[in-house]
Amino acid sequence: MKISRHQLYSIIVKSLGILSGLIGLCLSFFGINSYIDPSRLLLFFTIQSNIWILVIMAIFLVYAVFEVRRGPPKIPHALRVIKYVFTIAITLTFIVFALLLSPWMPLSYLVSPSNICIHFLAPLMAMIDFLFFDQPLQTKKTTFLWGTTTPLYYLAFAMICSFSGVAFYPNGTTVPYFFLNYETLGWFRIGPTGIGVVYWFIFLCGMVLFISWGSLKIQAKIHKPKIRL
Repeated sequence: MKISRHQLYSIIVKSLGILSGLIGLCLSFFGINSYIDPSRLLLFFTIQSNIWILVIMAIFLVYAVFEVRRGPPKIPHALRVIKYVFTIAITLTFIVFALLLSPWMPLSYLVSPSNICIHFLAPLMAMIDFLFFDQPLQTKKTTFLWGTTTPLYYLAFAMICSFSGVAFYPNGTTVPYFFLNYETLGWFRIGPTGIGVVYWFIFLCGMVLFISWGSLKIQAKIHKPKIRL
């Protein structure tokens, strides 16, 4: 059984992504260095996106090992699209936490293993795996719109929970993230407390579309055949 360098790196990256996600999730659910009540963790996009990417990377790890043993497997296109969707989800977790949420977090949490695993290591491994080791998707002009699937689902999920009175935090807060707090920010208000939830939604939608489109473009560029003169 001969393994190429590319196959070896693919297996390593997938394994590191799965391991990071598992460690981060276990630490979080056991309440170790977590700022969220473990009983409420499944309500948050960060946890959901880590579970999604962990499962899909585990499936693709099996395919990667199979490739070493028996040659390139035929991976269903739908499964590859799902992996793309979940990669965009975990990338959004990384970017939103790094840019919008981390400034409000205590240093003790920022340097904790649980935070590093679920907000940085798992997302980075997933992004590297998609860009360098997945076969490029046969894209149409609208393929990048699939990247909005999980953010739109979560917006609906969070709002349904909020309107139903579900508490995301022990203090009774009924929204998971500050930019969804319609009671404080309003829907269309612009004022000292910040911009309304609708404007945050438009901003985040634009960010997701850019990430989705850019990821496909970068992946295609990386895998573009090099012309040798």
